[in-house]
Amino acid sequence: MFKKSVNYSRILICSDSHLPNHHEDTIDFYSAIINKLKPTYCCHVGDLCDFSSLQVNRNIDPNIDSPVLELTKTREAIKEFEKLFPKLDITYGNHDLRLQRKSENMGIPSDFIKGFNQLLNITADWKWHQKLLIPLPSGQDLFVTHNFKANILQSAMGLNCCFACGHFHTQMQLSYASSPTQLYWAMCVGTTLNPKSDAFKYSEM
Repeated sequence: MFKKSVNYSRILICSDSHLPNHHEDTIDFYSAIINKLKPTYCCHVGDLCDFSSLQVNRNIDPNIDSPVLELTKTREAIKEFEKLFPKLDITYGNHDLRLQRKSENMGIPSDFIKGFNQLLNITADWKWHQKLLIPLPSGQDLFVTHNFKANILQSAMGLNCCFACGHFHTQMQLSYASSPTQLYWAMCVGTTLNPKSDAFKYSEM
């Protein structure tokens, strides 16, 4: 996806917010970054929402919020994010797609399901994508998706462009590689989830 009219000179990439199970300092953290760096373009590489109450592959923890309560809290958190990001491109994460996968398992057609902007009461200029391809000021392209391969530098070289992803909560890095004709960089964006949230107790097992 190319948007020639967009200024890509300073790009802010966010990931894995897992609303409403985000860290209490998330808003202040992003606010400080935006005030200091003044990004010209912002995108989110997925798992904006957690949807922990809509498990697909494991049993739902009876101690966490119900789907209705979680949705209410997510909508409240979204309002704070909208103040920071009046325009935002978002790639779907595996948690974002839990509702769709849960519906498919129950035999509910996708046409019966609300879009994310409608479901989450989003009024800002937010657009959802499977992936993004962004032209960089260097003349290179940046391929953005939620999850591709754990070896991000190998992914960049295989794609023949720069690469950014999220998904890997314990992996946050920026790596470089070069060939006779290209300098590649690959980034795995960190998460701002709250590791103490009840929704993530499964990771302790």
